[in-house]
Amino acid sequence: PAPPLISAVYVSRIVRELEEVGMDRLVSMNPEMTQLELLVEDSSGRSHSLHIDYSHSPHQPPLVTLSLPDNLPSNWNIHRSLPQIVSSSLLHFEKYQLSPSYLLGFLECHR
Repeated sequence: PAPPLISAVYVSRIVRELEEVGMDRLVSMNPEMTQLELLVEDSSGRSHSLHIDYSHSPHQPPLVTLSLPDNLPSNWNIHRSLPQIVSSSLLHFEKYQLSPSYLLGFLECHR
């Protein structure tokens, strides 16, 4: 069967949002433009993949998957654009960053 047709409005929105977050972050995208993988860097310089899936319906909020030990809050991705997803993901990654005071204490204990 032929792949479903993609609306010009949807394609324009995805391209505009990708340009806003930076096309250099795009790792992969399926031909229908409904599944994207973006690479973002946290404040410590570590890279993280964001898997964004619009395949259930381009008019529904996307399913967002991060490679983290916990799940995102259930209301996290409601009606979010790609720039909002990237921004919120970066904020979520921050809770995994070690504070300078923690690092100093850790180093002191392990001398």
